[in-house]
Amino acid sequence: MRTHFLLFALLPLAYASHVTVVDLSGVRAGSPQGQTNCVMGSGYVLTNPDWKPPKEPIRLVLTRIIAKKDGPVLHYSVEAVITNTGDAPLSIPIGMDAASLLAPSERDRQGLMFIPAVGQDRKKLYEPMAVSASNAGHPETVLVMEPGDAAVFLLPIGNWPPGKEPKEDVSLSLQRERKVIEKGTDCVAVADAPIQSENALALPAVKAP
Repeated sequence: MRTHFLLFALLPLAYASHVTVVDLSGVRAGSPQGQTNCVMGSGYVLTNPDWKPPKEPIRLVLTRIIAKKDGPVLHYSVEAVITNTGDAPLSIPIGMDAASLLAPSERDRQGLMFIPAVGQDRKKLYEPMAVSASNAGHPETVLVMEPGDAAVFLLPIGNWPPGKEPKEDVSLSLQRERKVIEKGTDCVAVADAPIQSENALALPAVKAP
């Protein structure tokens, strides 16, 4: 715990003028929050099919991977730092209860999907392992990041028995989506361009009992 607090104390010096911590590491492997299947073609409702989403001014860096005993398996989580590298404020969703925040009855719904991958070809381990979310009815779930500000996300990677975890390095990608009701169907209206982590980390070696 002491090491954990020391790391967070140093983050403002290393990454930003202000740091916010969002802990989503309790999300179980294979149980993404608030996922809604869309049945309208590709699932995107775009008025211009040639439109390309702009890349957000975000830097995504992985700082460490943590292994924690969870019954007969090890629960792995990664610490990721998102930094606003632009010259204007940037808003991101940080709400933890994505299932309710992204419910069809809510307005102005946004979700930030985190997807872990392994190897140089970035093979996905799962679909989104964790989702932070926001909507118009809960302004506290939106974080406004000034230029240089950072947010630290603690995110699940997966659960494996000791010795059965992936041997390749783990990377991460994030993508923001905006959801709407279109012709009675809950769909993704706009998906921002995916952002890949600048680095990848090896899972810590843990000896089997």
